Amino acid sequence: MSNVLTSAVGPNDSAAQLARRAPSSSAAVPESSARLKLDHEEFEASLERLRAFALADDAELVRGEWDDLEGAILRHVDAEDMFLLPGFALTDPGVAATLHSEHGEIRRQLGTVGLALDLHTLRLEEIDEMYRTIARHVAREERTLYPWADQER
Repeated sequence: MSNVLTSAVGPNDSAAQLARRAPSSSAAVPESSARLKLDHEEFEASLERLRAFALADDAELVRGEWDDLEGAILRHVDAEDMFLLPGFALTDPGVAATLHSEHGEIRRQLGTVGLALDLHTLRLEEIDEMYRTIARHVAREERTLYPWADQER
């Protein structure tokens, strides 16, 4: 697995670059997509709590929820970029490139929301936009990437 870990995916990598980093076996494919799907459910619940805390104007709860959510999302997309997308790019380079690009957009939105939170300028619209972005991305992954990962297992 060290060959996968040492070939981290960069934000501007193309589908061809992702495919060249594919592991030689399916050992890097998770046992199942069940854990990743559970992450998605947890992200949705966390974003709903974040929204509720923001509506209640509870800065302490917003900060705590945000810190947990941001770290969880970053770990999740990093794992997909490192362990799933390189192999998936061999099967469907176009969708792999789209998913990778969406990961970049999610990271950008995390930065925007985090900065707004730090500056005490966070708006509900920013949380809602992140929710919509993640929901669209999750739907695409669950239609494409996760069925492939389950087959590769």
